[in-house]
Amino acid sequence: MPARAVIELRDVDISRGTEPVLRRLSADIVVGRVAAFVSEDTDAVSVLADVLCGRTTGYRVEGDLVLDGRELVSRTGGQEKTQAEQFVVEVRAVAESRETTGETLRAALGAGRKDDVTDTLHALLTRVALETGALDRRVNALSEADRIRLGYAVAIAQRPQVVVVRVNYDAEASTQYLVHSALIHALAQETPAAWVLATNSLAIAADLADDVHLLLAGRVVEQGSVYDVCLRPAMPYTKDLLLVTPRPHRALPEYPAFVQLAAHAGCPWVLNCREQTIPKCSQETPLLKLVGPGHEAACHLVVQHG
Repeated sequence: MPARAVIELRDVDISRGTEPVLRRLSADIVVGRVAAFVSEDTDAVSVLADVLCGRTTGYRVEGDLVLDGRELVSRTGGQEKTQAEQFVVEVRAVAESRETTGETLRAALGAGRKDDVTDTLHALLTRVALETGALDRRVNALSEADRIRLGYAVAIAQRPQVVVVRVNYDAEASTQYLVHSALIHALAQETPAAWVLATNSLAIAADLADDVHLLLAGRVVEQGSVYDVCLRPAMPYTKDLLLVTPRPHRALPEYPAFVQLAAHAGCPWVLNCREQTIPKCSQETPLLKLVGPGHEAACHLVVQHG
């Protein structure tokens, strides 16, 4: 039986004011899998994460965003809770405060102070690799890595249907990346939820995701399983990006001097493409086409050469 899609996105356009950010986005977000949305333009995946979490103020959202058959986000701008606000939770490092770890988790569980949820709190800390003795420690006494771990505990304590995590490449934040990597690998397998990873790094997606949606100039240009996209890439942009993507914890190559993407007709990668292009590449924006089971790419050359 195929896995159930919790969120379905169909031809979704997201704009900030009159400026398009994402265009024609279609994807299924599936229980028990990590779906990575990857863009070197961190703004694009950040906006998507905001919208999935129900934070739509300042954005215009068009298309179908459906959670279990119901509209995901409010189109009216009203203040009542949206489906996203009730069922989608974003992992964030818990901000420093004088609250104890236990108080923070009790609030996430919705449990009163007199409720005996000690066993549940201990289980949550164990799942995110925090010592159970941390329950009585103040949050502002925790390290940044432990506040990230606590953020995961807060998220899963709310029993969400979808968990959103933003993990961007940062050469100075290798310790934090190790925390994210370990917890996503562990929790995505044991949590009855779908996971969304918003990142600027294809290498991070390759490490953490099951499915990859690679964006360029606000459009998905290749999507499929992490195996297909990262080991059998079809779109020239994907191939080029795999050659230069920074790898966490390794010496980093410099990005080549790609031509800045400008408003021009045709494929957004045409000015950088190292393949033998055809006139159509400069004239028409390619649409996603199947290049294998569950694997799509937006490239005229792929369609041309089969």
